[in-house]
Amino acid sequence: MLFIVRLSTSIIVEAVQYVSRVTLPVLMINGRYDFFLPEVLSQQPLFDLLGTAPADKDWIHLEASHGFPVTDIARHVYPWLDQHLGPVRLGIR
Repeated sequence: MLFIVRLSTSIIVEAVQYVSRVTLPVLMINGRYDFFLPEVLSQQPLFDLLGTAPADKDWIHLEASHGFPVTDIARHVYPWLDQHLGPVRLGIR
């Protein structure tokens, strides 16, 4: 698995060791042409190994590489948050 997190110069943690413990709803947004985290080698295995119920995990593939405009992300994030947390009620404290 290519998805690795470096915590310090001497500690390397592979996300695959912990990803099955994630059981909360997940929205994963990746670029289809990401050269750092390739779809087949990194994104797909990570998504498949999530401990989250299939109905509560979503994977969005943007037609991009590793970086994309915040507007592309917002277009997917806001509706997902409304679905899982409820819509924002303006003017209520």
